[in-house]
Amino acid sequence: MNEAIGMRVLGCTIMVIEIAAMIAAGAIIFKRRKAEVAEVTLTGKIVPYILLALLTLSGYMRYAGNTPIIAVIAGCILAVLFAMAFSGIFYKKVFTKETGITVGAICLACTLLVGTVNLPSYSSYVKKLPKASEVESIDISNNISDDLFVSSINGIIETYMYGFDYMYGVDEYDISSNNKITTEEGIAATIKLHEMLIDDNVINVSKSYTTTALISMLFNPDEYYNGDMSMLYDIGITYHLKSGKTISRTYSVDQKLILNEYYELAKCDEMLNQAAKLNISEDNILALNAYSYVDYSDYEYYEDEQTLPDTLDLGNNEDDEYVDEYLSAEHWSKIKGALISDLQQMERSKFLCRYDELNDFNGISDESYLDSNYQCALISVLTLNEDTPEDVAKELRSMPADKLYTAYENYMYTETDYAFMAGDKDVDKSKLSKFAYVKESEIGIYNDEKATLEYFKSIGLNF
Repeated sequence: MNEAIGMRVLGCTIMVIEIAAMIAAGAIIFKRRKAEVAEVTLTGKIVPYILLALLTLSGYMRYAGNTPIIAVIAGCILAVLFAMAFSGIFYKKVFTKETGITVGAICLACTLLVGTVNLPSYSSYVKKLPKASEVESIDISNNISDDLFVSSINGIIETYMYGFDYMYGVDEYDISSNNKITTEEGIAATIKLHEMLIDDNVINVSKSYTTTALISMLFNPDEYYNGDMSMLYDIGITYHLKSGKTISRTYSVDQKLILNEYYELAKCDEMLNQAAKLNISEDNILALNAYSYVDYSDYEYYEDEQTLPDTLDLGNNEDDEYVDEYLSAEHWSKIKGALISDLQQMERSKFLCRYDELNDFNGISDESYLDSNYQCALISVLTLNEDTPEDVAKELRSMPADKLYTAYENYMYTETDYAFMAGDKDVDKSKLSKFAYVKESEIGIYNDEKATLEYFKSIGLNF
């Protein structure tokens, strides 16, 4: 079972027991109360402290699902705050001797529990994997995440440092993608990756990642904010066996520990064809535009106008001739095939960076960015949503490519459009604009992607 899931199950179980115990304790206190003090204090010598212990325990368990150092620090802080509130309400003092002893005992017991649960236990990971010959297909779900608690602190610190709302860390990142693997090559590469996911060293290092990230962020911010810290990579693998059985596993792993295995898997034809910006059906393409990439970084901007030099920086185009052509959808499969060929020839660092870009930055990368100075072209693909009404689809397909692009780029979307494009299927579709059914994918082409550039050259486009 995934460690985080196991801890959350444990925490929920303890909370259910706490609720039942608190209800029982409350009923006992209510029955034994004295009428003249029923509304101002608690009675009894033992029951009130049982109630205090349960309340303190509930505070401690709030962050029990996090890594040990966070669970202990946050747990102790909340336990003390809960106890202070309890004591102040019922005893008119922020703390009493008995309250302090109760809180200390609860925190000590909970800390020992958290420490015991989080001791390295490799036996909790199922090590037996299916053989490649037994597998019919595999579903892989990818998700890059960062710890909730660390992200929240990160947001608070950056809000303070930069003076604006930077609270992106109030929840875990939810940037996921899914891949279906059916080929022998893909199945073998997935099993190879899975073997690394259950390696004892990978398990242990990954478990300590959040603690290291928190300490680094608080005491060595340069290392943390310069991007030297890795991120956890959440991955789910579901095997569909030829016998009809299904095996599912989920892991959170320090991504830099599995770069080689991920690289070999991502290079497979199936994975590349399913990349977000390449997974486009030719039948859904409305328009295709290939044009020169212009580096504007050295140009001067003014409020009323943009001043451009006489000669544009257009990548590897020696003549600096700006290219801007609309292509028919039939070119898409050949462009994609040439680009995949280029990608599969790349060394790991370059490939993972490009693959991450083609997946809308939802993948593993051992580079923080691509150097835009080496980019020489852009491909824009306008596609039609598969749920587009026939009359809307007919109208959009009838528009010339240049007019379609102009109308699409200048259209001002409504709130209903935005809700629909964000995935809300319950919007009033009668209020949707036709452009709410259109999606644009932009793909950069770089000057070392020879097969792709050669194809463009063969159709008269020299980037």
